[in-house]
Amino acid sequence: MPPPDRPSATHPSASAPHSAPRPAERPLAPTHAAPRAPSGSVGMQNALRMQTTYAGRAAPQRGRANGRQRAETLSKQDSGTSSDKELHRVNSTGFLSDIGHVAPVMQRKGQRNRVDTLQDKSRDLSISHAELKELAATRHALTNDVDALMTHGSDGKEIGIHPWTARNYFGSKTAGELGVTTGIHTTTSAVNAGYIQAGINPHMSDPKGRLGAAFYVANSRQTSREEISHHNAPIHDELSYQTTDRGKFLDLTHPVDRKVVANRSEAEQKRDGGRANRGDLIREATMDAHMAGAAAPSMRNPGGTNLAIYAEKHDEKSPVNANKVLGVTSGHRGTITNSWSEQDRDTDKAKRTAAHETASQPPRKKMHAVLHELAKNHNKGSTR
Repeated sequence: MPPPDRPSATHPSASAPHSAPRPAERPLAPTHAAPRAPSGSVGMQNALRMQTTYAGRAAPQRGRANGRQRAETLSKQDSGTSSDKELHRVNSTGFLSDIGHVAPVMQRKGQRNRVDTLQDKSRDLSISHAELKELAATRHALTNDVDALMTHGSDGKEIGIHPWTARNYFGSKTAGELGVTTGIHTTTSAVNAGYIQAGINPHMSDPKGRLGAAFYVANSRQTSREEISHHNAPIHDELSYQTTDRGKFLDLTHPVDRKVVANRSEAEQKRDGGRANRGDLIREATMDAHMAGAAAPSMRNPGGTNLAIYAEKHDEKSPVNANKVLGVTSGHRGTITNSWSEQDRDTDKAKRTAAHETASQPPRKKMHAVLHELAKNHNKGSTR
């Protein structure tokens, strides 16, 4: 509608004489006056709420502030006193350092997601030849180089897993989400079994293990036995636990991340002071993230999963996490689901001894043994 001082042909005052007095103009509201309440009780309530919100505050600045003045204001707010400025500088430096680590991890995560997508397409046979080549190349690159997932000191040594990487790249899952509804722990002696049933002590295991000092359970009897046999240890009673969802595990189970858990190469061991694996670093990162333990693929049984349950950070002998995850109570301390007879133990011992002797043979002797076995089988076939 045109303003009153310029009447149009359709305006009621269009036929009024030009000498007619102009209506009094409404005075402009003060710049920072409270807004007029809209009609109705709801509008009045909103207006009162706005007045209450801005009561006692400086009125919001209108227009665009000077850029330099605005930057100085923000700098003062962020930095404060001289000691605050130094802390601010240190925090900024640390942030830049974090960015330098996080960016390659984010890139790797995108590549890992791409591998998962292509893997799904491969399973349902909808993958193209070009995508198949991409899948093979990307998977090979990620599997063979996990350096980006570790933080390094100034001398190049691995010093840990960044908290961002632990939370956002590996992530956490419950035992159930990892597919471990029953945890199996194979004991190596009657004494060992008695100690465990009396009370789990996560610090009793070998601190040089793949996942560090922890109480280990496997997802199946086969996985548990394969792990025990590899270490040439005798088998005794098998304890099983029904897992709960009362604890989270650092998830190291993705196939392309397998090398994080596997033994280091000779060059890596030399660089990192002779450490055979990253168990101590994995354990520290998991405990810092306040998770109950770490989950990793079995190196001895393809498709198997191992859970390492740690003590609490403030108490190396605390069984709290193990009790929560495994449902251990004063009345239930694990179920003996398999007891090995003396004959079973003797058979297992013979197999372990033979396997150990074969593994300890020099490569040339192994080759001669294989050729001898092949020749023997060939001669048997020719005499029939």
